[in-house]
Amino acid sequence: MDRNPDRTDHHGHDHDENIDSGPATGPGFAAQIIAVLWLLTGALVLALLVSGRISTYIRTFWQPLTLTVGLLVTALAISVLWLGARQEKRGGGGRATVSPIAWLVFVPFLLVVIGAPSPLGAAMLDNTASGTERDAALAGNGGRVDTARGGVTFEPLSDTEINELNLDDLHNRYSYGDLADLGGKRIKVLGFISHGGAASFDDSGRESSADGQKVMVNRYKIFCCAADAVAYSATLAGGTDLPDDTWVEVVGTVDTDASTSHLVLAPESITETNEPRIPYL
Repeated sequence: MDRNPDRTDHHGHDHDENIDSGPATGPGFAAQIIAVLWLLTGALVLALLVSGRISTYIRTFWQPLTLTVGLLVTALAISVLWLGARQEKRGGGGRATVSPIAWLVFVPFLLVVIGAPSPLGAAMLDNTASGTERDAALAGNGGRVDTARGGVTFEPLSDTEINELNLDDLHNRYSYGDLADLGGKRIKVLGFISHGGAASFDDSGRESSADGQKVMVNRYKIFCCAADAVAYSATLAGGTDLPDDTWVEVVGTVDTDASTSHLVLAPESITETNEPRIPYL
């Protein structure tokens, strides 16, 4: 005889109602909005890497790290959205107000999509001194340049072949090497054209505006990103009619008698060419 008539009732009622009795946990609406913005930003970074356009902004050295960060940001954003979708499905999703500050996350994405900048060019030279001229300015009366020359040994240049040099390498040879090693050597450099621009210094190291219409071949060198770019420039004797920001290959010789403070090339040919895939040194 069953002395506990309530036992059957106790085991017979439904326990399912207590399975989800607690509130669902997961990212709220505000977090999901921010995740969408981060997803777009991560996707943009990855697209820039795949297309090669990332070289417009940062040095090649940093691209593997940028790829890692882009993948992590994208993965985290997707995980937040996935958790949010699960929460919505279980009926626990809420609708929260998104802080106006949170929308600032979207600013980098909009800046690149709407106004994607080109590589640094002639316009920036108005506020940038070239490497050679900056050394002359720091020298004051040409002292540093005179004492520095001949103090560094460089690999000899060919007397018969055209020597392909980057503008920063040519600048270093001009500023710190023996000028006699450059005399008469045929040199090829790659860079973009500018008319005027760049701070100009005379042979005494004082800033000069007398040659504001000079034509120069230039190229920027970056150490981290475009924000720390340094311009290396050489004046082209005789000039050229090519417009600013035209990429050219210049073959010529260094005119060591033209100036003691800044690099002057006497070109034998100036050939228009395409912008290199990596525009910076």
